[in-house]
Amino acid sequence: MKWFLTEFRTDGKTWLEHGCIIFSQYYDTAEWIAKELAKSLKGEVVAVYAGVGKSGLFRGEQFNNVERELIKSAVKTREILLVVATDAACEGLNLQTLGTLINVDLPWNPSRLEQRLGRIKRFWSDT
Repeated sequence: MKWFLTEFRTDGKTWLEHGCIIFSQYYDTAEWIAKELAKSLKGEVVAVYAGVGKSGLFRGEQFNNVERELIKSAVKTREILLVVATDAACEGLNLQTLGTLINVDLPWNPSRLEQRLGRIKRFWSDT
């Protein structure tokens, strides 16, 4: 996954430079991915966006719980470019400043997948 974020390019930028959201249905999986990415991407803040009380930020191996509103505003200002999220982020969340999406797993319900895809900007749109 680190290779996709740091080496794979779209429109001349890495996926991380575009901003990326990584989805998993399960909190434990999302937390593990965020922790491993934060360890390997030195200096990069990795957000975990999950249910109430489970969201937070990884800086290296240090995790601090934060409110989801803080994560949303930091993504909007591009202070955070990497978010690992559970399906709690699928509805009612605008992450249009992020340009790439990775699904770690696929939900059984196609409308859930469509909700995930709707969270990010579209390369063909002007937003």
